[in-house]
Amino acid sequence: MDILWTHTNPESTGRPVASFRWNYVNRSILAVGYGAKANTEIKNGLVLIWSAKNPGGPARSYIFDSPISDLDWSRDRPNLLAIGFYDGEIKVIDVSSQEINVVRRSQKGTNFSSSPHWQVQWWIGDEQYEYQEQIYTCNQDGCVFCYRYVEDFTSSTIMRIFRIEGTLPGVSRTVQCNLYDISINRSPGALVLRKHPTSSTIYFVGSDEGCLYKCSTNYLYQHIDSFLAHDGPIYSMKFSPFCPKIFLTCGADWCIRIWAEGLTEPLITLHTAMACVRYAVWCPIHSTIIVSIVNNEICIWDIRRKTHKPSSVTTSPNTGRFIMVDFTANGKQLVAADVDGTVYVYNLEGMPFPPYNQEQVLVESIERTLITKPILLKHLKKLGPPFSR
Repeated sequence: MDILWTHTNPESTGRPVASFRWNYVNRSILAVGYGAKANTEIKNGLVLIWSAKNPGGPARSYIFDSPISDLDWSRDRPNLLAIGFYDGEIKVIDVSSQEINVVRRSQKGTNFSSSPHWQVQWWIGDEQYEYQEQIYTCNQDGCVFCYRYVEDFTSSTIMRIFRIEGTLPGVSRTVQCNLYDISINRSPGALVLRKHPTSSTIYFVGSDEGCLYKCSTNYLYQHIDSFLAHDGPIYSMKFSPFCPKIFLTCGADWCIRIWAEGLTEPLITLHTAMACVRYAVWCPIHSTIIVSIVNNEICIWDIRRKTHKPSSVTTSPNTGRFIMVDFTANGKQLVAADVDGTVYVYNLEGMPFPPYNQEQVLVESIERTLITKPILLKHLKKLGPPFSR
């Protein structure tokens, strides 16, 4: 990995990057949301709009009263950016204006939450919403909200998750001390929100207890299924862009796990150091390549070749811990952001040629690693295509 350039600015220096998103229409535009470190004088939030045409300075700079927790671009209206804040507010701004132009703002009368929105995402609506985009969020109170993009920007709670009681399928948990088994809040924090890539009504919620809930927009306040994916908070969940039945999760138990939808036992477990894996993502042009971040290292995995260690490890030029990593749309560059407010753009060298049948190569690579687990391999093949041929 070679550094092409870094996005740095005096306004963002010392601010941790909360999230960044490439514009879905204009792939050269990057929106970066910055939070605020604890025990510092900085208490507000910052959003910078960067362009690959001018890496030296931001094209737009917006300052808000509260730190940023997440943001996302609209696909139907590429000039609109939805922003979630630590104080529980949601704003939609129009970035075509140099000044802050807030076109939608959540109201305290309809939104009773005051906890951070960890995920803010635009989803294409169904027939109920006339197939128009709506904004979905999940917050620290364990709630999932749907914001209708109408004049009054009303919100409705569609899900509330509760703490784990009893034994769940999935990975084993560390035995907890029950001396002070009194929880202040009945709901864990909902850290991850992910829509199913093929089913318009199904979505997943990951909690800070490590539980992954399968939910449906047709069933309010009730989840369909749940299992324990990590022994600790879940930080990321990504479906494979080539096989919608396979997804990965990463969390605070030092692991990246690859799952098949319908099984509660992980297919592959990847780990490097005894530190939390803050983010992991699939490569958009090669089905068996995964990138993850651990502390100030970027690890590139190729599960087709080996799973016991990454194929490449790149250390940050600074000591700052990475927060997020993602590929560009063409899969040839990588963007990473750290807690010091720096965004790095890397160029990938020596990448293998993408296979002709991406899905088949991914499935065969997973099946090859399950040779020592015949029972799990048998259960995988029972899921049907593409696992059974």
